[in-house]
Amino acid sequence: PYQPAATTTTSPAPAIQNNQTYTQITVEDPQMVTEPGALFGIGQTFFWTFLVTALHRPSGEKLVTRRRFRHFVALEDRLRRSCPGSILPPRPEKHLGKSLIEEGTTKQSLEFAKARAGELGVYLRDVGGHPQAGSSEVLRLFLTLQDDMGVAWAEVSSSPLTRFTAAGSKAGSGLTEAGLAAGDSCGEEDAMLLQLTAFEGMRMGSVNQAVPKLEGGITLFRERGERELSCAMELGKLGRDVSNDDPDLTRILEALGSTLLRSGRRTKRLGMELDAGIGSYVMEYKRITNERAAFADRRVALQRKNGLRQRADAKSAKLVMEQNRLQAQGKIYELERLELEASQGDEVASVASKEAEDVGRVLTSEVNRLLVVRHEEWLSGMKVLASSFKEAAGERRAIWEAARVQIVGSAVPNA
Repeated sequence: PYQPAATTTTSPAPAIQNNQTYTQITVEDPQMVTEPGALFGIGQTFFWTFLVTALHRPSGEKLVTRRRFRHFVALEDRLRRSCPGSILPPRPEKHLGKSLIEEGTTKQSLEFAKARAGELGVYLRDVGGHPQAGSSEVLRLFLTLQDDMGVAWAEVSSSPLTRFTAAGSKAGSGLTEAGLAAGDSCGEEDAMLLQLTAFEGMRMGSVNQAVPKLEGGITLFRERGERELSCAMELGKLGRDVSNDDPDLTRILEALGSTLLRSGRRTKRLGMELDAGIGSYVMEYKRITNERAAFADRRVALQRKNGLRQRADAKSAKLVMEQNRLQAQGKIYELERLELEASQGDEVASVASKEAEDVGRVLTSEVNRLLVVRHEEWLSGMKVLASSFKEAAGERRAIWEAARVQIVGSAVPNA
């Protein structure tokens, strides 16, 4: 199996914090904005804007801008293109359950906006602490541009036609890159990266299968707590119904209902504790998409390098074949043209080779960095899960032991 480099045994987090360009990043103060509908100005659309603040450490300047969710989506897309090989933090997703039209024409609650601001704040702080994205020109523009972002980024322009044009261009380039990324991975020349790709592929497959099962198991705990609470309410009703006919049964039903009520509350609290415990695993599950994109960046770079190298070799071979003939015929200008084309082709191929090496180096560094983060966060999450189960088991046992004593005592006939 793949083993990380020895230099990664120490967490790089302190160095990243010390070298971080933007700190004290916050996303707050959501404000509702209304604008005419995108389709011929018919109707109205509603969206939230958020106050984004950050401190530029080198200059000490405080940066203040306003952004909407669309701008964060564009930020992620542009960071992906400007930082090939980087495993970027996962961006908060759009809340599901609403159609695209309903999402834009329905006024969302302030509670929703505050929750979204918290998610975006976490995401932006993660981006600011990223080794590559944190110092990128894309993030600098996002945090400093005071004008409408559509002036710099066409995909978030206020003009629907401009956005549609940008989306079409992006879709075309995306299809090309997707075709290259789907190519045969056996073109990998670096043995370490080939081993790393296989190892990470198996790990990501395991995470893809395990995390949804963990989330499903926690959902079952919460549902069990809800059902225990429902049963407690029904037992209370039943106890009141038979209170006149059978007082002893009433005492037993009340004791059992009270026990189920306490047990249900404890089970629901366990579900919340387990949710917190698997936070790092859920984050890893969300990060898989970006990690696969980083490996795709490497494949695209290799495909481009190999293609340009083949074309450069073809031009060099043509020069060798035609050189003597052109010299003999005195066609010096044509010979110089072939020499220039061969030289330019070799230069472009060398640049592509350097870019592929850079992508591979960044990718290896990113995987090693996250390996250390996972080791710390997963161990901490496992401790939270174990302690939560242990504490809940002890408390629930005490609850039901007390119930047994109470019910047995209630069942003893009066002397």
